[in-house]
Amino acid sequence: MTPQLETPTQNKATGPRTPEGKAVSKLNSLKHGLTGEAALIPGEDPEEFHIHSSGIIASLKAETPLEQHLASTVAADHWRIERIRRLEQAHLAEAIANQTEPDAKRLNLYSLYESRLNRNIKNNMAELRQLQRERREAELIEFQALASRAVLDGQPLPPPPPGFVSSKAAMPSVEDIVESNLLAIQMRIATRQAAEVQAAAAEATKTAAAATQMAA
Repeated sequence: MTPQLETPTQNKATGPRTPEGKAVSKLNSLKHGLTGEAALIPGEDPEEFHIHSSGIIASLKAETPLEQHLASTVAADHWRIERIRRLEQAHLAEAIANQTEPDAKRLNLYSLYESRLNRNIKNNMAELRQLQRERREAELIEFQALASRAVLDGQPLPPPPPGFVSSKAAMPSVEDIVESNLLAIQMRIATRQAAEVQAAAAEATKTAAAATQMAA
């Protein structure tokens, strides 16, 4: 007897059967949680997200409110990328369990989301680094001014800004700053002394002129 072939209806998938597949199906109804504003979606652990975000923000050394905002955005996007990878793994596991081919369209969509998130991270990191460079430069200029004034007045040097190190590859040391400003300080003192001599000479000339007029 010739065996009957299965009809398309008989061979049709009946939906997710494994826990992984059910998780994928549940996330599909939320559009994967990759395009919304909320970083967390149902089923994700807020404490785990907090630990994840805190670690990244601390590693980025964000200090000002804007720096912290950018660092938080970077952390949230990294969290979303990890979600994409979990979705991919769950989808592949479901395909293997059902003995079906993975959905290429879905996998391409995951790849597209991940590329967008990586671009966002790159742009936000560039902006964050620029803000940090500008902040450190401003702190360095302020410290140089305070250090110069302290040397002029014979006072102890002020405390350096955070992250101020001796390595010339990163930032000049206190000694480097004093040395680089020594000539400017000496010129400032010489200019002040010259102005005082000039003022004294002008006063002497004025006094002499007044005395000559009285004698006449």
